[in-house]
Amino acid sequence: MTRTAQTESGRNRDRWWSRRLMTISAVVAMVFGLAVPAAFASSAGAAIAPTAPATPVPTSTSGSVPDTVFSFKQMGLPQSFTFASGGTTVGVQLPVPDRLHPAALWGKLVIPPDFGTGSIVISAGTQYIGSVNLPPSSSQQQIVPFATSIAGAPVSGSYETFNMVLEQSDGGGATRSTTCGGALPLQLIDPTAVYTGSFATPDAVATFFPPILHQLVLYVPSVPTAAEESAALTIAAGAASAYQLVPVSVTVETWDGTTLPTLPAGTLVRGIAIHQGGTAGVQLTSAPNGNALLSVTGSATTLPEQGTLLSSTMAKLVQTTSATVLKPLLAPTVQLNPVTFNQLGLSGASTFSGQQQLSFAIDETRLGGVATSMAVVLKAAYSPVETGAKAMAQVSVGGVTLATQQLDGSGTLSLPFTIPGPVIRRSTVVLLTVTYFPAGFSCHSAGRTMNFTVDPRSTIQVTNTPGGTGGFPGLPQSLIPTFQVAFDTSGADRLASAVQTVCGLQRLSSVLLRPTVVPLTVAEHNQLPLLLVSADDHVPTGMGAPLQYRGDSVYRVDNRSQGAFATTSRLASIQVFNQTDRNRTVVLASTSENWSLMNRLFTALGNTSQGWSALSGDVVAIGPTGTLVNLTVKAGGTPEFTATAHSKTSLYAGIGVLFGLILLVLAIWAVLRYRRRSANAADDAARRDGRYDDDVDPSTTDPIGNASTGGDARSGPSGTAANDDG
Repeated sequence: MTRTAQTESGRNRDRWWSRRLMTISAVVAMVFGLAVPAAFASSAGAAIAPTAPATPVPTSTSGSVPDTVFSFKQMGLPQSFTFASGGTTVGVQLPVPDRLHPAALWGKLVIPPDFGTGSIVISAGTQYIGSVNLPPSSSQQQIVPFATSIAGAPVSGSYETFNMVLEQSDGGGATRSTTCGGALPLQLIDPTAVYTGSFATPDAVATFFPPILHQLVLYVPSVPTAAEESAALTIAAGAASAYQLVPVSVTVETWDGTTLPTLPAGTLVRGIAIHQGGTAGVQLTSAPNGNALLSVTGSATTLPEQGTLLSSTMAKLVQTTSATVLKPLLAPTVQLNPVTFNQLGLSGASTFSGQQQLSFAIDETRLGGVATSMAVVLKAAYSPVETGAKAMAQVSVGGVTLATQQLDGSGTLSLPFTIPGPVIRRSTVVLLTVTYFPAGFSCHSAGRTMNFTVDPRSTIQVTNTPGGTGGFPGLPQSLIPTFQVAFDTSGADRLASAVQTVCGLQRLSSVLLRPTVVPLTVAEHNQLPLLLVSADDHVPTGMGAPLQYRGDSVYRVDNRSQGAFATTSRLASIQVFNQTDRNRTVVLASTSENWSLMNRLFTALGNTSQGWSALSGDVVAIGPTGTLVNLTVKAGGTPEFTATAHSKTSLYAGIGVLFGLILLVLAIWAVLRYRRRSANAADDAARRDGRYDDDVDPSTTDPIGNASTGGDARSGPSGTAANDDG
């Protein structure tokens, strides 16, 4: 090898390493340029407000549809039914207003591909009522409208009850075991009941409230007294509790206290005129347009007591046009702990092979507070497991497995587990998965089955959070059973906001709420849970609301940022927070003096539990023209606002990235330097061996003066690669 060849090789390597060094450095610099600003920006706390949850607008009852046609949604019934396979049975209980009778059932069937044929048979006990025949099986999904008679179903206690059973006449449909997979289920959607007859005019207090109601109007003076406010809130809570899932609009209107008001048009509209004065009692009368109207009167002491009649089941016993409450009709408050499945109305049973799932919804409102844990002992009886079979029970909540136990020949199960606070909800769904695989199990053959029944003596022991909680997820549990209601000043508009709030919370509770009106000065200085309805600038200072109005359209954010913002328009909001100095839950409904903003907020939430149950965080607000915004400032969800200062962790991360970049560049420089020193050492060795360009033998030089070895310049005499340590 000549000195010229080695020198050129070294130069080529130098250029190659230089280009590689520049490329690597550019890539690292680019990564550093993106990563470091991102690391710092992650601590800046800039939050994007979430899109407001879509809340459906309540279905209008006006239009071309007769008053005697009701969707299941209007009646607070399920809006769809699922039939997994032949033999699936679902029960229906239709409310029946006086002088009406169910005549027909409308709806649609969503039939999956290759489901097979058959029919849905409607029956009451052993009595056949009617059926809906399935169309011929198709390889495509089918959506088929249907109408069938239900006139023959018996009516008892203002309800018509019947079952719908899927009967398949050939193969198809989902298999009996969910373990085996199978076809999609059949669904019945958009069910609607058609009634015949005409609505009866109430002739007694007992018949004043029909099974189905569209609107209840509470009439109060323009400046109601505390007694009138208490009576209105008690009646509103009772109505929301009685109708529960039925989307009833409860509104407040003013009247002069002398001339009976005129109710809105419609056969399913009721009105109650509340007035402090006269003889204590409840009197059935009629509005000028003929609609039924109740008059509730009494003194400052007796008027609130009269309202308890209309929120009690005792009203059904008043089969006359008037009654007087001598002592408040309040259900006793009994705190049971532990409580049994039977007391909560929880049950479950199944006959199956393969896998079966049973679910239980534990209603936290029936457990006396906001739970931090629930200790459950699940008991059940089942068919003893024979030799060679495999069976197991598994309990999970929110996708988290809490307990597992093998089933054996004893036929009894006692499975203790604890539901931790993070997975507890207002309605906590416990999923019990039971598997049973007898010897020789097959998805295509029924074979041996297991009978599994949950013991109603199963128990739940609850540990509740003491004091107050913040955020909508803690409502209405943290207000049960009795809470105070206070106003900055009396007015029908403020009472309307309180009524809407109480109705919304009541629809989430299976326990009747007990609102009690007290002066604001009293409410400020005790520890009972509080619903405060106030103008923004009248809210007492120091309560600790997430958003605090500071005057001149300025709002302060009460979290670590201690930020503030100004807006040209005011807001209407409902906030839920823990007042720490009183250790209680406070629900604050506030706005500017333009109380129509509150009406916009309640309209967006709707007249069912759906809008309220979807709320998270601790603030829901709306502006004059905007949409509903639900966010978290301090509690009840992921905070929307965080501290804006750069954290030390992010600073250290940036320094670490910079230090790593410096080390990488130094490493590349060291490798390149080593390569150069190796090449120089090779040149020195060649010089010592006397191999220079001017000593080349002329016989080995081609006509243009290049050295030739008879092969490649990097090859040895035999054509094999020569060693080159340069």
